[in-house]
Amino acid sequence: MSYERPQLPSGDGEYPPAYPGPSYPPAYPGPQYPAAYGGGYPTHGPQVIVVGNQTPTSGYAVAALVLGIIGILGGWCTFALPCILAVIFGHAGLNDTKTNAKQGRGMAVAGLVLGYVCLVPAALLFFFVVLGGVVGGASSP
Repeated sequence: MSYERPQLPSGDGEYPPAYPGPSYPPAYPGPQYPAAYGGGYPTHGPQVIVVGNQTPTSGYAVAALVLGIIGILGGWCTFALPCILAVIFGHAGLNDTKTNAKQGRGMAVAGLVLGYVCLVPAALLFFFVVLGGVVGGASSP
C-alpha cells in the first residue's frame, strides 16, 4: 500500500499551502498636530504658556515690599532709611497701580504697612532722644 500526498488546489505541489495571514490595517500614523508645529511631532524646546492678558508688575511696588522687609529686619541699624524709602515707593506703587495698567497693588500696600510699622517707632525714638538731649542739656548747670 503506498501512500500518496493529496493534490492541492493550487497545483504547485506545496503542502501545506502558504497561508496569507490575516489582513491588518496599516500602521498607526501617530498623533496629528496643528499646523502651528509645522506638522509631525513638536520640538522639545522651552514652551511659554501665556494665560490671559499678562500685565506688567509695578517696579515701585516690588521695591516698596523689599525695602519694607529690609526695614523690619534691620531698619533700626540703618537709621530707618529703608523704611522711609518703603513708604515713598509704596505710595508711588499705589499711584502706579491705580488704573490697573500694572499689577502689584498688594505688594505696594504691604511695603507701606511694613515701612510705617518700622518708621513710627523710629520717629518716636528719635524725638525722645532729641527732646531728651535738649531738655537734659538745658537743665544741667
